[in-house]
Amino acid sequence: MTIAQQSEFLDAAEIGGRVKSLRTEKNIAQNELARQTSIDSAALSRAENGKRAFAVSELLVIAYALDVSTDELLLREPEPTTMFRNEGGADAAREAVGEMEAIMDDFLSFRSVVGS
Repeated sequence: MTIAQQSEFLDAAEIGGRVKSLRTEKNIAQNELARQTSIDSAALSRAENGKRAFAVSELLVIAYALDVSTDELLLREPEPTTMFRNEGGADAAREAVGEMEAIMDDFLSFRSVVGS
């Protein structure tokens, strides 16, 4: 295993593969991403296939175009995105959970009435 493979960061070829994977997950054609980012389509193709590295400025516009963080492009294991953030302490958390349970109860009651 190389030092690059032990790092928390992907190497240039892995970043290219990550970009390609994210692009295809989002159903964006390579030429469309090239157009959105003003990156030459041949250069984008070479980078996605590990034949060239992306410039920092390219990674920034790619992250924006793909609606991901730069961490998602660069880190082996990006931090998971928190679905909920509790800034109000334990009491606010209990209140939020109670409200969510009430919403779920209403939904399940409605669903049983409708018969779905």
